[in-house]
Amino acid sequence: MKFGTKLILIVFLPIVISTITAVYVSSTRLKEQGVQTLEKKTQTILTRMEAIRTYVATQFNIKEEIQEVVSNYPDGVIPDFEKKAMLKKVPIFASMAVGETDAEKDNYVFRIASKRARNEKNNASQLEIDFIEEFEQNDTLNTITYTNKNTNELWVMRPVRLSKEQGCLNCHGAPDTSPWGNGKDVLGYGMENYKDGDVEGLFIIKSSLNANTNEVQANIRTAIWEIILIMLAVLVAVIVVSGFFIKKTNNKISRIVKANKKIANGDLSEVLPETGTDEFSDIFRNLNTMSDSLKSVIKAVNEASALLIEESTSSTKLSRQLASSTNSQAAAVEEISVSMEEMTSTIDQNGEHAQTTETIAKNSALEIETGNESSKSAIASMLSIKEELNSIGDIAKQTNILALNASVEAARAGNAGAGFSVVAGEVRKLAERSKSSADRIETLFSNGVETVNSTSDKLSQLVPDITKTHTLLSEIVASSLEQSSGASEINNAIQGLNNVTQTNVQIADNMSQKAQKLNEYANLLKERISFFKLNKD
Repeated sequence: MKFGTKLILIVFLPIVISTITAVYVSSTRLKEQGVQTLEKKTQTILTRMEAIRTYVATQFNIKEEIQEVVSNYPDGVIPDFEKKAMLKKVPIFASMAVGETDAEKDNYVFRIASKRARNEKNNASQLEIDFIEEFEQNDTLNTITYTNKNTNELWVMRPVRLSKEQGCLNCHGAPDTSPWGNGKDVLGYGMENYKDGDVEGLFIIKSSLNANTNEVQANIRTAIWEIILIMLAVLVAVIVVSGFFIKKTNNKISRIVKANKKIANGDLSEVLPETGTDEFSDIFRNLNTMSDSLKSVIKAVNEASALLIEESTSSTKLSRQLASSTNSQAAAVEEISVSMEEMTSTIDQNGEHAQTTETIAKNSALEIETGNESSKSAIASMLSIKEELNSIGDIAKQTNILALNASVEAARAGNAGAGFSVVAGEVRKLAERSKSSADRIETLFSNGVETVNSTSDKLSQLVPDITKTHTLLSEIVASSLEQSSGASEINNAIQGLNNVTQTNVQIADNMSQKAQKLNEYANLLKERISFFKLNKD
């Protein structure tokens, strides 16, 4: 929706709504005032009727009038003219006559409503009975106003309260006070046994709210139409004047929109007129100022972008040279690092071999010492066995001697000792064999002892040499560890130098890329700035 349309809606819509609201409120107020005027008029009529009732009550003594009629017509047959004359002297009938007489002239309908009406046409409807009962329940209630929407009428109602002072009970009081003695009043109607102050019925004045039948409502309708015509005339005048200002405002807004579109399209050559003191002139001046400021900014950006392109190009060249030098340095450091790693590996390997040889030499010395000790233990054991073998040889000699003695004794015994002689011979043979075995074993043990002694001597000679070898190998291992530690430190330093060099390479590459990007952005900035047109040419 365009601004002009919005402005028209903002201006005209409130005016139309205000006009309609004013007409509605005015018509509503006029209708209310009309109803109030009609109500006051009706109240005046009812007040006048009550005044007539009071006046008639003071002019006639109704009780004396009744006694006179009874004395004139003792048979109870009263002529019609006398009845009419009698009714004119009754206060309520006199006020009723006034209400009925002025009804047509004042455009209203007069009605009497009663719950026990003597005339059937005056019987109250249910709605009227409700109003009667409302008056009966509230003695201070004097008037009820009711708008009947079904009939479009205004009802103003007042109660008909019977007054003993005005003589109402002479006709409507207790039946035992009947002038004829038959429970009927002077005109022959049954007395209802009302008390002083009882509500017999209602005086109702009904006024139509239809403008076609009511002068007040007709005047109100005429006034409402006059208000509508006046408001329409004012509305037309306001629309004409507002239209002129809206058109003028819309033209200025169109110029502002046009200038904004040119600025949005990069054309800063538009210059708006700055004459005038209204808000639109201020906007024109502000737009011109903004355009001038943008021109200054764009010129400065153009100059800066050109300088930026030049500097970024130079930075790109320097970054590439730095990257090339750093790459060469990184390659040399990498070669040194590889050589140091190989040397460190060789030193570590020699150290490991020396350490392994040291361990083997140490273990060999320990095993030789253990073997020497074992040889000495074996020699001691062999000597003990040799002693035991000597004991066995001695035992075999003694056994042989005993066997000889036994053979001698068996020979002496003759045949009886023949068997024993055989056994003794076998024992002697076993003793000789044991002696022979013991001698051979002794000889072998003697040879073994000599061999073990010779081996122990040779092992004892090897132990010092192996110990010396172990010491030398320990020194070699320590030197290898020191060389390995130094080589590791040199290698770590070279690795650190290599990492720094690699980082420098990356930084140089990044600087080259950033410088290239900066050059691209500077060219892009220059291209974007060229979007704006600073002069009309």
